[in-house]
Amino acid sequence: MADPRTGEVPTAARLWRELPKEEREAVARAFFEQKDLAPEAAEALAREIGPRRGFREAGFLRLALDLRVRMLASTLDLREDVAATLLLVFHMERRRPLLRRFLDLVGIPHEDGMIGEEENPVVPSVEVVAKATEALLAEFPAADVRLYYRALLTQEPSRWRAVGGALSLPRLAAPPSP
Repeated sequence: MADPRTGEVPTAARLWRELPKEEREAVARAFFEQKDLAPEAAEALAREIGPRRGFREAGFLRLALDLRVRMLASTLDLREDVAATLLLVFHMERRRPLLRRFLDLVGIPHEDGMIGEEENPVVPSVEVVAKATEALLAEFPAADVRLYYRALLTQEPSRWRAVGGALSLPRLAAPPSP
């Protein structure tokens, strides 16, 4: 499903590139600071970023946190799987209350914001998402809701079609670029 504002098919890599640097830094920091950072995930990221910055995998991982965050945030051309992982970790680590609330509002079973295996996945209707969006906007910053919705569209566009429509609401419209 295409983004209603741009007509482009959403991808995590494109979403990463479009984030302001401060948000990319917040996403990068969430990744590196996560409690249960799997060594494989850290190594995959180090293989993606390290050589571009003149570091081997192990050398990149030994750098100070702030330097790793800045290097990752300034790398705009990430592979799709890497960008998707970063966005997922960010939302699970830093925006979990938003995830839980949204899933509750649209009636999708979850465990602390994580959707398990589903035999028949719930596909929320436009009406359900519209009501959920109004409730979310009363509780969370519009920028947080917008980023979450855009991230959902990169995961399963057909399931989250109604979320894509909600992005055209005036309160969720992206602020004008400077």
